[in-house]
Amino acid sequence: MGRFKNQGIYLVWYLSIFFYLFFLTTTISNAGTSIALACSILTTICVYRRENIKVSFPDKSFLWPFGLFFLSLLVSALALKDGKSLYSTWKYFTWTIPFWVFYFSGKAHFPRQVHSFATLAANFLLSGYAIYLALFLLPLGSRVKGFSSSPNLYAMRIESILPYICLIALLVMQQNRNKVRSTSQRIKKVIIFLSVTSCFAGVLLTQSRGAYMGVFFGFVFVVCIHFLLRKKVSAKNIVVIVFMLFALLCAAFYAYHNNFKRGYDRERLLLWQSSYTMWNDHKVVGVGFANWQKEYREHYISPAAKEPNLPMPHNVVVQLFATTGLIGGIGYLLFVLGETGFLVKRMQRFPNELNYPMMLWAFSLITIHGMVDAGITNKFAMQILCAYMGICLAEDQLSTDVREEQLKGDW
Repeated sequence: MGRFKNQGIYLVWYLSIFFYLFFLTTTISNAGTSIALACSILTTICVYRRENIKVSFPDKSFLWPFGLFFLSLLVSALALKDGKSLYSTWKYFTWTIPFWVFYFSGKAHFPRQVHSFATLAANFLLSGYAIYLALFLLPLGSRVKGFSSSPNLYAMRIESILPYICLIALLVMQQNRNKVRSTSQRIKKVIIFLSVTSCFAGVLLTQSRGAYMGVFFGFVFVVCIHFLLRKKVSAKNIVVIVFMLFALLCAAFYAYHNNFKRGYDRERLLLWQSSYTMWNDHKVVGVGFANWQKEYREHYISPAAKEPNLPMPHNVVVQLFATTGLIGGIGYLLFVLGETGFLVKRMQRFPNELNYPMMLWAFSLITIHGMVDAGITNKFAMQILCAYMGICLAEDQLSTDVREEQLKGDW
């Protein structure tokens, strides 16, 4: 790219991708997101043509579960002959566009720093606004909902970028480990420290139990996988595991004795019971991807339910089995297991690379959160997850290409 680096197209490319990731993550402007998306696609195509870059796709081990999941949703909608569900399935698939944009731009050697700057800027806006509301505008102890319609949705946005904020922090620490201390490095450390602490604070201020569960259990899962893959459990590792278990017990004790229950908890159980009945009546193809709310209100709502207009059952597994039957429900489970297996194998094969555990953490936390909320059936959560998946998979493919070239050279 050297001979083209001074041309304006690359500046537009960098700015387009920066603003696309920023607007996509913060969700503060639909118009900004759409304009940045269009510019990102056009400039990426220009770069591919200028540099004669060959189009290549992600690893098949990643694509198979991804493709099977959406294929199962499509088959379910076609079997029902439900135009509304077919349209909703197509619309759901369009939420994966960020994956392809960031994957193909990343494959064109897009600068990683631009992604990092966009992520940090988005975090400071999301978390900073949450902290500002909590300190100056809301009564003490109030749940912060930020730019969203509910605290749970705002938490989903902040927690979705938390693993990547931590990844940026770890990479900066690695780069500065053996360097002489300077003013610029101290400034970097301060920025990174503020980023990580503000992101955790933002999640905490939403008081979203689903977010707490996702972040904590997702992290524990990744750490346990890391230890198991190493097949050596040192005294230090045992201390870390014991500390985590102790923290888990303390969190459970705190939740139990500080009335962490909420009035709508029983409503969630009623939703799941109604959804199970819905699936039991339509086992194979479900009631239709777009029809859960309609079917629930007209046929399956419990007499004890107090919220008749809820759009989802607050559990992704329950929702997909009820709306797409065994076909879509099993497709989702294969998707979760397949992508988890892909990332675990990558962690095993390349133990020193940080992209894979962070992506596994991000994928795990949104999946766990989805057990009590919308998860990846929420538009913004799915788009943010896909965006960072695209970034990670592009870097994975580039690293694989480099390794293959090195092996050819060694041979």
